[in-house]
Parts: sequence; C-alpha cells; structure tokens
Amino acid sequence: RRTMSMTAAERQSFSLSQQSVLLSTLLLLLLVAEIPCPVRATSLVQLQLVFRHGIRNPIRMPPNDPYAGRYNATLGQLTPAGAKQMRDLGHFVRTYYAEQRVLPERYDPNVMWAYSTDTDRTLASCQAFLLGLFPNQSPGTNLSRNGSSVASAGTPIPIHSGPKKSDVLKPTGYTCPVRDQLIKATTTGAAYRAEENRARDFLKRLASATGKQSFSLSDAWTLGSAAEMWLGMGLRLPDWLSFSDYQRLQLMRLRKYEMKFDDNPLVRKFCGGPLLDRMLTSARAKLSGQTSKVSQKNSKNQNQNHGLSLIIYSAHDSTVASLASALDLELPSWALCLRLRPCSPWRCTAMPRFALLIITPRNTGRSC
Repeated sequence: RRTMSMTAAERQSFSLSQQSVLLSTLLLLLLVAEIPCPVRATSLVQLQLVFRHGIRNPIRMPPNDPYAGRYNATLGQLTPAGAKQMRDLGHFVRTYYAEQRVLPERYDPNVMWAYSTDTDRTLASCQAFLLGLFPNQSPGTNLSRNGSSVASAGTPIPIHSGPKKSDVLKPTGYTCPVRDQLIKATTTGAAYRAEENRARDFLKRLASATGKQSFSLSDAWTLGSAAEMWLGMGLRLPDWLSFSDYQRLQLMRLRKYEMKFDDNPLVRKFCGGPLLDRMLTSARAKLSGQTSKVSQKNSKNQNQNHGLSLIIYSAHDSTVASLASALDLELPSWALCLRLRPCSPWRCTAMPRFALLIITPRNTGRSC
C-alpha cells in the first residue's frame, strides 16, 4: 500500500505510457445476481461506473511554468485530449460489456442515469463519455418516459448534478468538522513532515530550479499535477524537470491520497462512505425490484428509478481515491489492468453478490 517504499526497479517500470492511472481509472461496481439458468449460473444485472475527468489544464499555476500563456483563461478546464480520452473510455466500456445485455443501444431513461459533480471538467467529461458509450444515438430517439421523441441531429442525454455541500462525489465537500480535523492532522502532522523530510534534497533542487525560496510538499503536488497535464497535451517537460523527476512527483501525489484518505480508518468512512452507501442502495434496489431514489434531494429531476441497469458517476481523482480507500483497496500505481478481488469475507456478509473491478482504458481489446 505504500508507494514510496517501491524498489528502484518498480519505480523504473512506472513508464510514460502507463502514467497516472488515476487519470483514467474506472471503478466498476458489478452486481451479479444468482439467476437459475441451465447454461450460466450468474448474470450481470447492474453496472455502476465511477471515473475521474479526462486530461485538464492545471488548476493552479506551478512556479516557473513554461506554458503559462496557454491556459491562463482556462485553468482547470477539460482539454481536447481529455475529451478524446473520455470518448475512448466510453467506447471501451461499450465494447467490453457488449454481450452483457446491461447497456442499451441508445439512451433509455428507464434503465440508465448519469450524475456529475457541478464542475465544468466533470460535466464535459461525462458528455464526452456518453458520446463514446452511445455511438448509435440517432434522431428521434425517445427522450422521455411518456414516449415522446424529438427529431434532431443527435439526442442529448441528461446529466444530473447537485450542490457541493451535499454532493457524495465530493469527499470533502459536505460539512463535517470531525473529518476536516482528522484530515488536517494527517496532512500537516507527523506523516506529512516525514514525507517532506524524505524529499528534502529533491524539494531544494526544485526550489532552485523554479526560483522559489522554499518548495513545500504541496508545491510538489501542484507541480506534479501540472506536469501530468503537460505530457497529456503533448508538451515537453521543461529542461529543469527530468522524466525521473516527473515519475517521482507522480509517486508523491499517490502518497498524498494515501495520507489524506487511507491512513485513518475514520477518514475512509467519512470520505468514501456516503458514495458507497448510495451505490449499495441502488444495487440492493435492483436486486429487490424496489424503487431507488438516486437523484440529489434538491435536484429538479426527482425520478424514481425502478431497478436501473446502468449508473454513471463523473467525478474527480479524490472521489476515486476515497472510494477505493473506503473499500480497503490499493490505489493502483502503474498497472494497466488490475482485476481486484471481491470484498473480503467480513465485508461480504451484507453484500454477497457484489464484485469490484478497477481497469484503465489502455487495455482495450484485452481481457481482464
């Protein structure tokens, strides 16, 4: 679980083609119901997807940024490369589950529901993902539950969102003083200082290269995020930042999420628990045939969904990290495709029919 304890060989294997799994990680909650059948003992009846937005512009300007003029007015926005990445991801999911009969050929509000945080890059990512997921969307497709349709060049698919203070996809968005205190103690306490001391020489070199008097661990995280975006946009790393430096920055970012969401069991529950509860509620409703209210309480769309087959969540890397921690799963550091075990036996007593899988779209065409 500790990325900073990797051997030199393991660090070397963290190649550019495999960079930042969090960028394209997809958490899939697969609901497998035991259905009597002479050929197959089980059948996939529901699929829930949680993914991070595609490649974006940096949220904050790192020191001595050589590409500052390229995105001053678009900080944090989805890039064209990120939009393509999400379309490819949607196509990958369509191909991967083509024979599972859980994905409709075209959008159907009776069987699927899409939700995104109220952030430009996640909303745009969800739109791009849906374009890849439903390539056969055609004019006249049913738009409503009463059977009405509209003739257009392409039928838009509704994407729901809610305010930050009540959004389960924002692990630190809703009000929780206890959680905030625990996270602060972790990210500014002994663990943080130990990581900063371990990287002292590295941080001093970055400070010298960027012209800053000092370079903190938080500065390194900001620089690592920006460097990831530079490479994602096909830009070169600046001369003062080698590729081995880039690799180290990405490992430090992974350790950041471990410190923030994984080191304290209570933080795991506070940050990943609300989303996990919503996902399990929807899954149990599908199994039991009950009504599942998956919309936010203050959402204008209060549809009661009877057994949804497909639920999509477009979110952030913090969402993926906190949910993985709540499930006691490792954050994959460089695996292209990692099939995770079902939840451990003591966790499975209340949900024996669930399986969880983490994949990335780079394994398109390969079996996981």
